[in-house]
Amino acid sequence: MTFERNEFSARARQEPKKDHLEFLKQAAIHAEYVTNDPHWDKMLSLLSAEIDIAEESKKGCINQLLHPLMVNHGDIMKIKISIAALDARISALKTACDLPKTLKISGEKASKETSQDGR
Repeated sequence: MTFERNEFSARARQEPKKDHLEFLKQAAIHAEYVTNDPHWDKMLSLLSAEIDIAEESKKGCINQLLHPLMVNHGDIMKIKISIAALDARISALKTACDLPKTLKISGEKASKETSQDGR
């Protein structure tokens, strides 16, 4: 199979495909969030991957902050702001991961209560 120059250039400009390990990472769901519903669990696998990425980014920022050559006040403040933003992102993602299970449990409780009341 041969390529013309323009075909090669077009393929080279295309976005690179995600690494296969990234897809495996997305498939792993943190155990406390599993709902046993394939639709929710798919969403949770994506959110879990985002949590892992944010946590790794936070570790990188902390490592930058701890570097002995990090002395510029402006740079230190930028990194601290990034850490605070990543903390907020992680918290929001974890809250989003808790939501399906909370909704499911709340729905089951409501169903039991309404069935006991004879509604």
